Amino acid sequence: MEFGEIFTLQQSRATSRKCDELYLLHQYRCVITDVANHQIIDLLRERTKATVISYLQSLPNAIKEHIAVVCTDIWASYHDAVHEVLPHAKLVVDKFHVLKLLSGCLETVRKEVRKSLTDKQRDIYEAQSENCAKSRYFLVRNTPTGHRQASRLIHHIRHGWETLSVSL
Repeated sequence: MEFGEIFTLQQSRATSRKCDELYLLHQYRCVITDVANHQIIDLLRERTKATVISYLQSLPNAIKEHIAVVCTDIWASYHDAVHEVLPHAKLVVDKFHVLKLLSGCLETVRKEVRKSLTDKQRDIYEAQSENCAKSRYFLVRNTPTGHRQASRLIHHIRHGWETLSVSL
């Protein structure tokens, strides 16, 4: 068995893919990876919807049929390409972008709440701001402990702050 045949066999067994971008040689390029094995499968010249669709369509049917999950960022062109070529695959957004969006939402709500406070309430809020900063830190740090802390924080926020739970 030659290397190319082994590589194709390994690709056909992989059930999850990730589409992300990389800025290389003054241009964004699409990187296709095998999520389970943490391996780069391909690097596309562009990250356009047409390029991603063309790449996905060029995969052998045996490989396309085995792809059950595709992880992407929140860029609509990736989502559209996956829905068009791999309609059976589940599409998920990577945790970095979910936490980034959540962090932005928390910051927006925090500022709105702060603006609505009286001077006395604001003094109390400022005294507790160190704890708020620590909570935000747990949301954005990239460790298993941080993710457990973020999950707990999200749970408390959803059940404690009605305004924020609507946006989550």
